[in-house]
Amino acid sequence: MPAMIPAEMERHESRATTRRGLSLGLLAAALAPASAARAQSFSDGRPVFVPLDRILVSVFNGDVVDRHEMLLMSLELSGTEAITKVQLSMPRLQDAFTKIWNRVGTTPGAAERGIDVAAGRAAMLAACDRILGPGNVVAVRMLAQSSRKVKPPAGRG
Repeated sequence: MPAMIPAEMERHESRATTRRGLSLGLLAAALAPASAARAQSFSDGRPVFVPLDRILVSVFNGDVVDRHEMLLMSLELSGTEAITKVQLSMPRLQDAFTKIWNRVGTTPGAAERGIDVAAGRAAMLAACDRILGPGNVVAVRMLAQSSRKVKPPAGRG
């Protein structure tokens, strides 16, 4: 490719930016009717679910991690009007959920008995009510849970 002078570089970058912006605009326009139709379809009384990122819980036995629990969960919302609230507050919700599950994983005896999923879900629902206002989230649904034993570090048995 021949060397470009600054003016040609600027025109080239400007065209690329314009193409990128046009592509994103077309994509947004194409998806808008689909998302609007999806929102309308939920208004017929069917439940609305928002999937959450996977949650990794380190389960401790004393001061050593015994195993990791992977949780896949979703929030059941009261209706489509709560979707925007949840999306805007997701960073605060994820932070609260992480703190809750860290607390559950460090509970004495969790390595022997297992983590208290019901208590964790109840705490998540309370956090949703505190952050979003009461009634926006109806339930916290568990979709999947898996566990993996952690190998002890070298020198610890």
